[in-house]
Amino acid sequence: MSNDNEWLDSETDDIKAIVHNTVEFTMIDRLSEEEIITLLTIAKAHNIKTIVSKSGRIISTRADYVQEATSVLADAGVIEDVGLIKHITEYEIQKV
Repeated sequence: MSNDNEWLDSETDDIKAIVHNTVEFTMIDRLSEEEIITLLTIAKAHNIKTIVSKSGRIISTRADYVQEATSVLADAGVIEDVGLIKHITEYEIQKV
């Protein structure tokens, strides 16, 4: 699935908004090095860009839907350690 979408305002054809979706997870406990490697390998196989913080407690994914991102964590066996989920939508506004 695409992580970037384009939207054109129906009343003005000179503005374009590019949508960037991020799903961010805060883990209850720090992930082990083995869990991080497994998670990143599975994310790559799912074609979902994923970053794990140095602390091993924050996971950031570029996914349109929370379900896409949680499936990666579930496949990696770390979904039960999630303490908080944030779904962040950003709009990059451009003049056409």
